[in-house]
Amino acid sequence: YHGTLEVYDLMAGYIEGVWYQGEFGQIRLYGHEGIIDLGGELHISGGTFSVIGGGFDSIWPRYGTTALVEMSAGLLEFTTRGVQIGGNEFSFFSQNITGGTIRVNGSFKVNTYNYTFAPYGGTVEMAGTSYANLYIQSPATERLQNLMISNTGGVALTSDVTCLSSVLAQNGPLDLNGRTLTCYADVDVYGILQVDENARLLLSADGALTVQDGGRLEAIGGLAGRAIIASVDESYYNFWVLSGGTISANYAAFSYMGLDGVYVAPGAIVDPSNSFTDCQFAHSPEFGHLLTLDNSDNLLIQNAAFYTDGNQIGNVSKTIDAGVVNFANATGTYAGEDHD
Repeated sequence: YHGTLEVYDLMAGYIEGVWYQGEFGQIRLYGHEGIIDLGGELHISGGTFSVIGGGFDSIWPRYGTTALVEMSAGLLEFTTRGVQIGGNEFSFFSQNITGGTIRVNGSFKVNTYNYTFAPYGGTVEMAGTSYANLYIQSPATERLQNLMISNTGGVALTSDVTCLSSVLAQNGPLDLNGRTLTCYADVDVYGILQVDENARLLLSADGALTVQDGGRLEAIGGLAGRAIIASVDESYYNFWVLSGGTISANYAAFSYMGLDGVYVAPGAIVDPSNSFTDCQFAHSPEFGHLLTLDNSDNLLIQNAAFYTDGNQIGNVSKTIDAGVVNFANATGTYAGEDHD
């Protein structure tokens, strides 16, 4: 469809039939307080397809129906509800998603029965203002491409999640909630990213973890285990906290960073209440460091542990003459001033 179409009542009680949304089109379906499940076909090649209202999350496919989403560009948005991709022996769902954005105002859950949800492209955006969950039943085979968190109420993982492309924490917090988030491209933090106890953030050499201006990374472990930021395959990734960004770290483990290790840039902030206390640093590349502190904070780092592969230049680097960093009770095979 290439014009503007507004539908104020879904006569079947759900989304049925075959819908085409073209490059310049706009379709608005009003679910009011009723059911907005998908029991038909959506073919979206651009424009905006909006489902407004609804009394419940949209279930793909509706019980007893066959549903299809084919999408190469544009926006498919559920303005007030989330999406649950499910299924059973009486319904069937298929998808061919190569681009565009699926935006939900609520949770996004994939709990498939007789098919695999694995888009070839595009973005899942979790928007809204209320706390929501992200759940992928089989993260080894069901993978997102790009994930964007713009929800200001917060999103928590309730399963492991794999993204073959990028993760953007625009708002948040995005709480890993003790799960594993694997990303094969960039992770950019403009809002809040929480790597909590027993959680793992795994990155690849094709990406970087960047805490941007105004962003905050919290890597805080606990009784259940350390907060872990590491490599998916023992390759090295860049880890940058840029000017205006904040890192708060306590009982965390950092490994396989690039040449600068965990790089805290001039103008970046280290939370004085969680200034790498009880953190472990390991596995930097040849001629690299494990931690670089080029900001101007005066820091006391207690009980940190440093481990070497035998190729590093040093454990900690500071290339800017600003601020004072003191270490107390540092341990590990690469601890001490002899290795600075």
